[in-house]
Parts: sequence; C-alpha cells; structure tokens
Amino acid sequence: MPFYKKQFTLHPDQPKIQVESLLSQAAYYLYINQQADSGNLALEALKPYRSSLNDTINKSYYTLLAQVFYQKGEVQKAADY
Repeated sequence: MPFYKKQFTLHPDQPKIQVESLLSQAAYYLYINQQADSGNLALEALKPYRSSLNDTINKSYYTLLAQVFYQKGEVQKAADY
C-alpha cells in the first residue's frame, strides 16, 4: 500500500499514474482488507479525473463501486453498477 500512495504523491503531473494508483488502493481496501469505507474514499478521490477516464478504467471504477455497495449490504445498488 505505501507504494501506491507514494506513486500518487510523486506524480501530480501524470493523471494516468494517479488514477491507476487510486484504483489499486481501492481494490486493496475492498478485496484484501474488506474495508468498504476506505475503498470508497479512494474512489471518491477519482472524481476530479472522471472526465478523462477511458472505458477500461471506467469499467474498473464501476466494478469497485459495486463492490463497495455489496460490502455495505446494498445489493440492489451493487447490481445496478
């Protein structure tokens, strides 16, 4: 995890690296630590970059967002995403 946080802070001029770092952080919190709130915080940090995301990154974003809702017990909302 420290690697991804460092990548995010070291590359403020490279949004692609920052986006990939935030997605990796969200996945770590959601799948390894089962911390939906922490994963959601990483996804919320992606909002400034949303307009520049490609389809593959968007798919990852929505998959992780669905996982957040699933872990919180909001199954219908998870299915919608």
